[in-house]
Amino acid sequence: MKLRENDIQNAVFVADNVPFHKSCQVRNVLAENGHQLLFLPSYSPFINTVEQVFSKWKNCVRSQRPENEQQAQHLI
Repeated sequence: MKLRENDIQNAVFVADNVPFHKSCQVRNVLAENGHQLLFLPSYSPFINTVEQVFSKWKNCVRSQRPENEQQAQHLI
């Protein structure tokens, strides 16, 4: 492992909830080398500010019904 080559010990890996990140193989390799694996909380668009802004912009676009990209950009 590159971590061993660079003398990195007790690293903490933060992963999303993609199924292969949770596989026994990934967990075992990390644990055998003294590393820790933590998972991010499940994604929620309700606590993501960018998603809230994008949702409002989409509603504005729908209500204004722009006919081309240039008109849509003026709504921002």
